[in-house]
Amino acid sequence: MLSYYKCGDFATAIDKTERGTDMKLIPYFDYDFSGRDNALPALHELATVSTDVIVCRVRQSKDGIPFICRESTLARLCMCEEQVSDLRFSEIDALFRLCNMRVITLDDLFSSYMQETPLVLHFRGFRPDGNTISRVVRDSRFSFATDSAEQLGVISMGYPGHRTVGFASHLRAAELMMQAGASVLCLYGREPAAYTEEQLQPLKARCELWTEIPSFAETGLDTMKKDAEALGFGGIVLSLDLIR
Repeated sequence: MLSYYKCGDFATAIDKTERGTDMKLIPYFDYDFSGRDNALPALHELATVSTDVIVCRVRQSKDGIPFICRESTLARLCMCEEQVSDLRFSEIDALFRLCNMRVITLDDLFSSYMQETPLVLHFRGFRPDGNTISRVVRDSRFSFATDSAEQLGVISMGYPGHRTVGFASHLRAAELMMQAGASVLCLYGREPAAYTEEQLQPLKARCELWTEIPSFAETGLDTMKKDAEALGFGGIVLSLDLIR
């Protein structure tokens, strides 16, 4: 799970960012290799230093069990190259246990998350069922997030008071999500400086804007924060591994 070192670095980065700026640093929750019996304490630990929001990516096993997993495979965590959507949950759970880790199911999260820090639940690669959506929108700490403008439109129509986040890999997708009623748009796959003020202005007029720092980014975090702030982004979504 998360080491104290990483959480300490993240707290320091937040402190530096908040001096004279409204820019949010928004971490992804991810598993680590500390050998704790359960990853939920690590999420709670991160929530104590990240009071704005944390992103939890949700994927689904072959037999329909939603669980927290940032990547589409377990190659980094468990040296398994298969797509998690092609694995039964019992196989995923066994792989985690063999690597001295415990997977967090979405049910675990709903029943055991004790902090007040909001969580963005980013559903990737599948359409959650009605019961799952109901459990998300009933808890004001949770926001529904997706890469699908269609899903965003359904949630925005059915639950107009619920805060939604659209993850968009290009500007056209962001426009569709804006039209679908997204509260927040997170642009990913490019560094902040790749955009112009003119491109972003129509989106900023209707939505809060975030940018996700790509893993291949060559620019330093401090520079990207300045670029993002200059363009009017309200938050930077990033992996804890990018905090040095």
